Amino acid sequence: MKSLIVAASVTAGALSASAFVPKPALAADLGYPVKSPAPAAAAGFSWTGFHAGANIGYGGGDFSYPFNVSAFGGRIDGNFSLNTGGVIGGGQVGYDYQFGNGLVLGLEADLQWSDVNGDLLASGNYSTPGGFPATASVDASTSIEWFGTVRARAGYGWDRLLVYATGGVAYGKVEWQADVSLSAPGFTFGDDIRADEVQWGWTAGAGLEYALTDAWLVRAEYLFVDLGTQTLSVAPNPILAGSVDVQTGLHIGRVAVSYKF
Repeated sequence: MKSLIVAASVTAGALSASAFVPKPALAADLGYPVKSPAPAAAAGFSWTGFHAGANIGYGGGDFSYPFNVSAFGGRIDGNFSLNTGGVIGGGQVGYDYQFGNGLVLGLEADLQWSDVNGDLLASGNYSTPGGFPATASVDASTSIEWFGTVRARAGYGWDRLLVYATGGVAYGKVEWQADVSLSAPGFTFGDDIRADEVQWGWTAGAGLEYALTDAWLVRAEYLFVDLGTQTLSVAPNPILAGSVDVQTGLHIGRVAVSYKF
């Protein structure tokens, strides 16, 4: 009996002691360092969206004046051209969409105030069938009061840089005026012909645009605007006949700032 008591006491002591023996830590319980997820790569700039802004530049006129004047059986034909220019300024609005391969397609419209105008004085001498000398002269001028364009844009975007070509329809308010006169010994006759109307034509050009921020864009652009030809004719009369064709083309260089929505 005594032996059983001693054995039980030894066993109980062993169990109590084992409660204080540290247990080996399992691998699953160890706190291994966890690697942070890699930060997401910053997305490149996208040209997709609406934009609106203002521009200023210079327009150089390419004005051509083919003319003819006839009287008393004599006739003078000529073709004079005049290069001139003036300041232009206005605003633009448009929308662009960028595809995954970098191609950018868009549509843009602008409206411009213009100070472009030019004046030409041409004259010539001829002898009538009767043998007396005569002088014919043409004093013509062209003034572009305002114009606008509606254009498609197609280009490629290298992140924040866009290189593009553009083209479409052009329209504008153009004023033409011509004084045609005939002078001979003891005789002078003249006529003042003019027109002031909205003309339609075409435009084409190219440009570079850069995104300073995700919202603000700057560009440099060239456009050629052709507003067509207007024929001004002398009023019917038995003495003098003549006409002036005014061909209006405009080379434009401008810079612009736009806000992208």
